[in-house]
Amino acid sequence: MWKYLYKDWATCRLFVLVVFPFYLLYGVIAHMADGIFFLFHIMLALALSLLPLIMEERYQSDTWLCSLPVCRWEVVAVRYVTVFLVITLMLLLYALFGALLGWLLPRQHTLPLLHPGMVIAFYLLPLLAVSLFLPFYFRYGLSRGFFRMNMSVLGLLLAVMIVLELRSSLGGLWRYLSSPEFLGAPLRTLLGGFVGWLKAGGIGLVVLSGLLSVPVISLALSVRFYGRREL
Repeated sequence: MWKYLYKDWATCRLFVLVVFPFYLLYGVIAHMADGIFFLFHIMLALALSLLPLIMEERYQSDTWLCSLPVCRWEVVAVRYVTVFLVITLMLLLYALFGALLGWLLPRQHTLPLLHPGMVIAFYLLPLLAVSLFLPFYFRYGLSRGFFRMNMSVLGLLLAVMIVLELRSSLGGLWRYLSSPEFLGAPLRTLLGGFVGWLKAGGIGLVVLSGLLSVPVISLALSVRFYGRREL
């Protein structure tokens, strides 16, 4: 796996070295606006996570790699490991560069430089975005995968909008189905307890579990799609 990671670095290092001075410049500019410095590093982590895919598509190195005696699931797994490493490195760079700028160019911030909630957001946002894209990439390639992902996201948003529009009309039906006349007192009590548990914090647990399962599902789909793809 380390050989694959080194291949990605060897492919992308020239681009990274060229962009690094511009990162320092825009980092100083972002530091002057509260919260922008944090978002700037999240967007950069997302872009650098996708950079090996762009370079791989440009040089068709995946075709050459799969001609060697390697397992395709390893090629897929390396992509997810690369994303995690890039996010971790960008988080460390954010903390170190932010502390340095705070010392050289002190200014009053309403947000702290780093706290646990920011660490969770720093990992989740790029990881979820890339996890959404990678199954499409391994199934269709870079450009076709990006197009199909956008179409799928638009379709999902349309379905959500339709559900929200129907919510008002379904509200009366839900009130009837949850009424004592329809459910009976014991079932209504059980349902009320479940709803109360969700309001007390279960919703956050369910949402967090769902978000953490996205990369796992994405990895399984990517392995399946790439194993069947003709290169």
